[in-house]
Parts: sequence; C-alpha cells; structure tokens
Amino acid sequence: MRIKGLLQLITLSLILLSCAKKGMPPGGPQDKTPPQVISTLPAVDSTRVSPDVRIEITFSERMEKKKTEESIFISPLPEIPWKLSWHKNGLSLKPPFPLKLRTTYVITVGTGARDLRGNRIKESYSFAFSTGEFIDSCQISGEAQIDEKKEAGISIWAYLLEDKAETNLFKDKPTYVTQTDFEGKYILKNLISGNYRLFAVKDINRDLVWDIEEEPIGVTTQDVKVDSMIFSIRNINFILASRDTTPPSILNCQTLDRNKIRLDFDESLDKRTMQNTSNYLIRSQEALEKTLKVVLAYYQGVNTKSVFLVISEMEPDVKYKLSVSDLQDESGNEIDSAFNSCLLSGTDLPDTIKLKILDTQPEDKAINVALDAHTKIFFSEPPEKNAVESNFILKDESEKLIKGEVFWESDVIFIFRPDSLLSSSTNYRLQLKDIFDLSNNSLSDSLFEISFTTLNKDTLGSVSGEVKILREEKGNIVVILNKIDSNEIRYEKILEEPGRFLFEMVLPGKYLAKAFIDKNKNKKHETGEVFPYTPAEPHTVFPDTIPVRSRWETEKVVIILE
Repeated sequence: MRIKGLLQLITLSLILLSCAKKGMPPGGPQDKTPPQVISTLPAVDSTRVSPDVRIEITFSERMEKKKTEESIFISPLPEIPWKLSWHKNGLSLKPPFPLKLRTTYVITVGTGARDLRGNRIKESYSFAFSTGEFIDSCQISGEAQIDEKKEAGISIWAYLLEDKAETNLFKDKPTYVTQTDFEGKYILKNLISGNYRLFAVKDINRDLVWDIEEEPIGVTTQDVKVDSMIFSIRNINFILASRDTTPPSILNCQTLDRNKIRLDFDESLDKRTMQNTSNYLIRSQEALEKTLKVVLAYYQGVNTKSVFLVISEMEPDVKYKLSVSDLQDESGNEIDSAFNSCLLSGTDLPDTIKLKILDTQPEDKAINVALDAHTKIFFSEPPEKNAVESNFILKDESEKLIKGEVFWESDVIFIFRPDSLLSSSTNYRLQLKDIFDLSNNSLSDSLFEISFTTLNKDTLGSVSGEVKILREEKGNIVVILNKIDSNEIRYEKILEEPGRFLFEMVLPGKYLAKAFIDKNKNKKHETGEVFPYTPAEPHTVFPDTIPVRSRWETEKVVIILE
C-alpha cells in the first residue's frame, strides 16, 4: 500500500510539473471554471484620471494570450492600436499618446477571452473611467441570434453618426464595441449622448471591418438616440444573416426541341423576374433583325436554378444568341453582364415528350391532412389550362364531388381551393384525365389518381392571444406558430393591426410563436440592408413554449413587439 501511495504521489507531482512547464494552472485540463476579471486599473468609474494613466486588467488566472487580446475592445476606438503586454495574470494596455481630455473611455473584455484550458468568460466585462469631471452613462442593450439560436461572441458595433447619414462598414471602424454573452445578450455601457447606428457582426477575423462574403450581419429596426432624457434603450435586437452579393450567371443553355429552350444558372433565381418573358431576347446570328418570340418562361417544381422558355418555332441549323437582362437572384442581385448570354443551334425536332406530374400537395397516401388544405399539382411543363380545370376531380369516400375555386400559381402549378372545410377523418380521391401539354402530348398515364386522409378534428386544439406594439408602425402583422419537433407543421395569421389572434385546428404538441411587422406586405421578414441602409422589419419571439392539447384552447399568449 505504501508503494502504491508513493507511485500516486510521484504521478501527481509529474502532472503538476507538466502543467507548470506549459503555463497551465494546476486545476488540470478538466477544470471548467470560467475565468473572471478580478481588478482593473484605473478602478471602475474613476474620474479625473491622468491622460498618462497606466491601464491594467487582472484576471483570476492565466489567460490564453492571443484569443484574449483579440477580445479586448477600447472605446472610443483609437486611431492607432494600443500596445498590449502580459505579466502572469495581468494585461497592461499602453496608449501610444496621452489620452484625450474630458473623455470617457470604456475597456471591454469580450466573451472570446479564455483561459489556458479554453474556458471563456461568461459575459463581456466592461469598465469605464474618465479624464474629465464625469463619466458618460448612456447605454444600449439587447440580444442577437443566428438561425434562430442565440450565440456568444457576436460583435456589436455602435457608430456615432453625428452629421453622417451613412456608415461605411467596409472601412469605417465602430465607435463602441462589445460582444454577446452565452445567452446572446449584450450591453453597451458608458456611451456619450448622441445618435447611433448599430450592427451585429460575426467578426470571424476580429478586424472590426465587415467581410461581406464571409461574415453574417444583423441590422436594427431603427437608429438609436440616447441622451440625458433617454439614457437607456433596451431590446435593440438583431437577427444575423449572410448577405449574397454575387450576381447570377448562365452556366449552360440547351435546345430541347423547336419550341423549347432550357437555361441553367449558378444559383436560385427570383421567381417574379425569371417568369418575365420580356427579360429574354433570342436573336438570329445570321440575320440580326430576326428574333424568336418568348411565349412563356417557367421553372419545374421548387428548382429555380433552371428556366424553361417556350418560344416561337426555330429554324433548323440557324445559330441564335440568347441574352438575358433584368433577371435577379433571390437576394435581388441582377444577372452578371459578363455571363448573361449563350449561343444555341436551331432545330426542327418536335416536342414528343409526355406531360408529367412531378409532385402534389398533399402527397399520395398522406394522412392528417389539414381540413383547410389546398390541393397543388406541379407539372413538368405548361399544360393546356382549360383541360386541367375542366377535368380536375376531387371526391370524398362517399363519391361526393368537392366544389371549389381553381387558379394558377404559375404556368406549371395548379391550385384547387375547396369552397368549405374538408370533412374530418375522411378519405379523399383526386383524379385527372384527358389532359395534355401545349404540343398536344398527353399525360404519361391516361388517368392520374392519388388519395389522402384528413385529420381527426377531435384531436385538434387552438391558440389565442394578442399582439401589442409599443410604437406606431405601418404594415401588416404576421404571426407564426412553428411546431418544435417538425419543420413541416407551421401555422400563420396576418393581422391588419395590433390586437387579438386565434389559431384554430392546431395539431397537439409544443410550439414556438413569433411575429414581425410586414412593412412591404410580401409575407417575408426583411432583415434589413447595410448599404443603402435599410432598417430591419420589427420582429419578436414569444419567450415561452406554447403547449397545444386536443380539444383545448391555449389562451393569453401576449406577443409584444417593442
């Protein structure tokens, strides 16, 4: 036993010696205790500080130097970087010149600072001091999220606008900087009175300059003014998103038959501009005055990287140039003028390919279909619309014909909307026959048929509540319920003004609720633009999970847009 105890003592001594050589604290690599700032020089909130003051931050343990130095932010941001040096647990900051008189300085240790075991500090630590008689005390706080998740280490940049209307994030560095904590929250303290424009940036290279191609960014819903009357502003929140600035380009073009062309692009396109036939010009290379008329432009299913053009008849073996203009991707970038054209050879081949149905909603054999569901049919190419509308049949299990309204989302997407709710726990059969495309090619199967079953209404619940807005905003209010364990189950309500809402026929489960003000009424939450500066649409997430039970109404869900 003595030998065993002696061996354990020797092993422990070797571990401590190894840690000492590596500069690692003797707590060992398994110690998860986060480091802390235990003292500062000058002391917190000191006034009348000498411009030649020595500035020092002392941590509770030795820190990983590089990561910690990258997480030190000085506000107002100095034009010339300060010199940083270490002595054990202490970090000294030395300005190249004496500090400015009558100025409040804020030193922030961001959440990227970490000890030798990789443990990060829990939240940003800031301390302020002043070379004048008082310390500026204005503050702004809020939170930031990426992909609906709150994240630590997001940089919050505040620019004092003064007389400037725009801020150039590609070269201008912020006046004040901090980072979010592990709950995604931040607070900018000791700000001078003024008007601020804020951004949240995942500053990957820590250079305080936005890399548009690599770094997601969030924009606020408004500029923020703080002064002696309103010295604290809360709930300035951000939703970070990557910004696509690359214009779309043509990858390939192909003659399919004498009346059809396929164009492939390097990214998904905006549906509105891609279906605009005036955005395509097809000109003969042999006789420039001869052009082909573009009759239709469509896409298949959900793939918007490819455009199919229905055109007037080509001449065989004639060379054509196809040019595209004013076409945009999903981020609004217009097509690259260097890659917006291609060459084609004419053909006299007729269209002999059978018409196909690519998909339906609901799918065949689907169960638990909502009672207010619409039916969608996705065709491989434009069908003869009158034939589809007159031959579409939807019946219930007793062979009762379901009446409703028909319309077209696009030239290849047909929608049927029943006049009334479908019946509960009922089997339905959809049929299509005797339909054909514009070249008179019929369906690959003469009769197309699917079936689906509606859900049992006795299993459903409901959610009611109210939306409140704390400042006047124009636009509709979109309220959304998302089922936590399913990306497919989603409910949406549009309110013309703040007030009550009611979701009926909701499947049981746990839900998250969110809302935004749809200022441009496109039913899509706009996260704002950096240049030209466009504020984000106000958005909020209800803080609690919403339970939905069968035959029960979950009440008093109050969603506040601050």
